[in-house]
Amino acid sequence: MPTVVGTIEAVSIKERKTQWGVKNATSFMLNGKWYSGGFKAWEVDKGDEVSLTYVTNAKGYEDVTGIAVTEKAPPPEMTSKQSGAPRGGRAFPMDALDPGRVIVRQNALAHATRVAEHNGNMDSTIVTTDAVIALAREFESYACGDSDAAAAKEMYQDAGNPDPNA
Repeated sequence: MPTVVGTIEAVSIKERKTQWGVKNATSFMLNGKWYSGGFKAWEVDKGDEVSLTYVTNAKGYEDVTGIAVTEKAPPPEMTSKQSGAPRGGRAFPMDALDPGRVIVRQNALAHATRVAEHNGNMDSTIVTTDAVIALAREFESYACGDSDAAAAKEMYQDAGNPDPNA
């Protein structure tokens, strides 16, 4: 069996229909030439230094019989300079029409009701709907980041900067 040594230039995985169903067929480019890895799952990546053995089949294709990785490729560099988890379309402070705001509003109303009931029981006052809603709006403003955004805007303007929304 011939042996070839070099750096894997490309790895191609394509779906192929077989009599046993759809299978992934793997091919490797080494020294400018393609080698068929068949349907086996190989532990080889682009950039790996390898020693590859093969046989030439009846159709003239080089079928890989074995691959020895002599040196793994360094991990690919991240294309983004940012770190951490992606935002996933969420923002803070929450947008005014963000659908998630409904859940925040429900929670704020429930907590405001509990606080108003507790305070009403403490000083035997009647809890009004307006009082509960006012408290719920405070909770919502805080939970959604609106109060923080307003405070930041005020600090920005107090420093002599013009209103960015004007």
